[in-house]
Amino acid sequence: MDTPEKTGFFAFLRTAVGALFSLIWNLIRGTLRLFIGSTQWTPPTWLQWIGRGLRRYAAFLSRHRRIAALHVLLPVAAAAAGYGAWLWYEAQPKPVYTHISLSAPAPTEWIEGEPRYNSLWLSFSQSVATLEAVNQPVSTGISLTPAIPGQWFWQIVFSVILILIIPQNIVGNSGGTAHNNSANNG
Repeated sequence: MDTPEKTGFFAFLRTAVGALFSLIWNLIRGTLRLFIGSTQWTPPTWLQWIGRGLRRYAAFLSRHRRIAALHVLLPVAAAAAGYGAWLWYEAQPKPVYTHISLSAPAPTEWIEGEPRYNSLWLSFSQSVATLEAVNQPVSTGISLTPAIPGQWFWQIVFSVILILIIPQNIVGNSGGTAHNNSANNG
């Protein structure tokens, strides 16, 4: 019994496509022969072996249509899954990176025998605090090791400041009073 591939429109289509490819190949071959001349080439053994394997594989696929369909559908399904995974990855939230710079406090100033501690500033490259947090104490999220007594405040949304609160009993190393050494150096 004749199948639709062997009769009617499919036979015409296969013949027409074959004739088109044959015509194109003959034009290419004739043009090359005109410029280069006749050549004869024998493929190496490994290429002949690959060609025989591909021909056997093509014959196997032509006998087993379902397996041939899987050879088309599986790569298409894998490509669709890969595209879906890429879309999912692109839709995930991306981390926001900010740069931070530290402005070390200036040396402690002594005014009338009393120390005046300078503040430690941390500046960020972008806004990291809400407007409601400005001039409010920061209770979580910032810490120093070793701990230094003081209170963190958001000065602006880009900067946080540590206002040092150092009790009088830890100013001097011996527990006594601290002295202003800058007067002795001048």
